Amino acid sequence: MDLGDVFFSYSSPTESSIKPSQLKAIFSSPTWHEYECGSISKQECFGMIGIEFELRPEELEYTINLATSTLQYDEDLVALVKELKATTDGELRVFAMSNVSIPDYELLHKDLSKWGIFEGVFTSGRVGARKPDFAFYRYLLEKTKVDPQSAIFVDDRIENVIAAECLGMQGIVYNKAESAKTLLRKKFSDPVRRGEEYMSRNAGEMFSMTETGVTIRDNFAQLLILHASGNRDLVTLESNRPTWCMFIGEPVLADSNFPDDFDTTTLAFLGLEMDKELMHSVMDEMLKYVNSDGLLLTYFEHNRPRLDPFVNANVLRLFYRNGRGKDLAKPLAWMRQILLMRAYMHGTRYYLCPDWIFYYLSQLCAENSDSEIMELRKLVEDRLAERCGCDSDMMGVVLRLLATQALGMTNDRDLRSLISLQLDDGGWENAWVCIYGTTKMRIGSRGVPTAMAVKALCAAGRY
Repeated sequence: MDLGDVFFSYSSPTESSIKPSQLKAIFSSPTWHEYECGSISKQECFGMIGIEFELRPEELEYTINLATSTLQYDEDLVALVKELKATTDGELRVFAMSNVSIPDYELLHKDLSKWGIFEGVFTSGRVGARKPDFAFYRYLLEKTKVDPQSAIFVDDRIENVIAAECLGMQGIVYNKAESAKTLLRKKFSDPVRRGEEYMSRNAGEMFSMTETGVTIRDNFAQLLILHASGNRDLVTLESNRPTWCMFIGEPVLADSNFPDDFDTTTLAFLGLEMDKELMHSVMDEMLKYVNSDGLLLTYFEHNRPRLDPFVNANVLRLFYRNGRGKDLAKPLAWMRQILLMRAYMHGTRYYLCPDWIFYYLSQLCAENSDSEIMELRKLVEDRLAERCGCDSDMMGVVLRLLATQALGMTNDRDLRSLISLQLDDGGWENAWVCIYGTTKMRIGSRGVPTAMAVKALCAAGRY
């Protein structure tokens, strides 16, 4: 890890006749670089700088002393490194690597020693080489016996990070303190463990929220969390009827007599222990709610003839799992046509993200070897491959990754994106799970993408 502008920073003096831009030019000059490498003494350096930049050596020393007096240490970063060393049971080795002269390092040595985080400090003044020269990096790797493939290099200068990466190390450009700290935490912590801890802390309370900040207690998101996690203790569910409603209790921003729906009912039947006779009676009831094309509607109410292809994709899983796939020949044919024409790209009435169709159909294909499903599978795989890594939308990333895993496909691009989207608290960012059909208001969740992300990372087995 670098020291300057990483662990500490200083302010440019305002009381000096040397302007900040000129001071920056001095520190970037070949003469100063020689001084940092120990090739010339401090007196020689200041004398040569005085000639090159037409200033008095005394004024340069005065200015540097003023700057040194403003040094500020990043105690949060020090604390983070201590935390990471503790969480790795002492296996994490930390070294400092800095372009700094011997005299200037002596001013820092006392404070650095107090931190107790560095196994060693390598300075350009002692080594006789400076970053980004490969010699400096090779010297450190040789002395520490560190495998570059297992090392992470942190520096505020891009050219220094590039040099480290060329030698096999992973690099982090420390340009925004908080984002860099987040990256460090991700590099040295288990994302699955952190995700599970987030869900445990928020068990039973991971409800959805509208884009306007209104909390929605809904069975739909809870069942998605249950399906991904398999942990009943994480969710809160409520239904007093054979069929299920999206809402728990009173509907929010919807009619007070909001009907039960096929989507939520399907998730409940797939994720909970249900009486088989009851389940088949409800499936019989679903078949009564179709349009003139024989496609399933969305609600158990004839006065709401809402059609959504992704709802059909979800319900297909239920029928095929219970040996009744032949009852939905027309919805299945519709899925083939939607995939063939890429008619999923716009999302649907209730789903904003187009990748829900792959989430549902990938599971359908993975669980069934019927000839018509095997025929559909090839088309699902082809269209899914087109979508892999197409964007960094949280919902799309995790849905595509789970879909490819269900089908045995490789999807490194979405895997990398998923890891990068984890937040400091261990959960994943809010994702738009669904939308209100009439108002188009988006309904988001952190619990759903977090549960899905943990499942996907466990399946990946590498992160």
